[in-house]
Amino acid sequence: MARDISIAGNQDRCPVIELDPKRVGLIGRRPPDFLKWMPRYEHYGLPWPIRRGFWDRFVLPFADHPTFREVETLLAADLDYERLPSFRAALTQLREKGHAQLPQMRRNRAFSSEPAVRRHYEDVVSLITSIQQHGYLMDEENGIGLGVGHDGRLIKLKHGHHRLAVAQLLGVERVRFRVIAVHPAWMLRSMPAHTVALGDALEQSLSA
Repeated sequence: MARDISIAGNQDRCPVIELDPKRVGLIGRRPPDFLKWMPRYEHYGLPWPIRRGFWDRFVLPFADHPTFREVETLLAADLDYERLPSFRAALTQLREKGHAQLPQMRRNRAFSSEPAVRRHYEDVVSLITSIQQHGYLMDEENGIGLGVGHDGRLIKLKHGHHRLAVAQLLGVERVRFRVIAVHPAWMLRSMPAHTVALGDALEQSLSA
């Protein structure tokens, strides 16, 4: 989420677990401007990755996110990104405005040249091809960001939008996630007693 505080320095305290990627059906979105103070309050006085507040209410279906749709249309186009309407629209923006934005990009980011646009699509094609040919390579250090909401819903947060979309659409069975937010309401209600490490307790609870 764009206004979330950095997890740098807290990475080691964010458990890594493995789950079926299809279980993650939501993605976090930015809260409204009047709540921009909220992320720092949500972690204040709590051990990572416990996060209070309303962060888990600001979500949308991951299948509706532009990144998921981009991967979906690339697969339907047999990885020929030049056939994608979003690619052609980006080139039109470059000609008319001198810069181009894709739907999933933040407002303060833009491509300034056609080679930059092409590199973006080529990187996505490379990711899809790698997973098709070699399977999903588990990466603990760069696990896909995950949150557990107050009601137990799994929410994609921060890093790994394209990796999750590719894993879901290619039918990957297990993916490594880094849990960077757990709502205390769900934790108190659902997790077993702390007789095991937090990561193991999360995996047990979420796999039940």
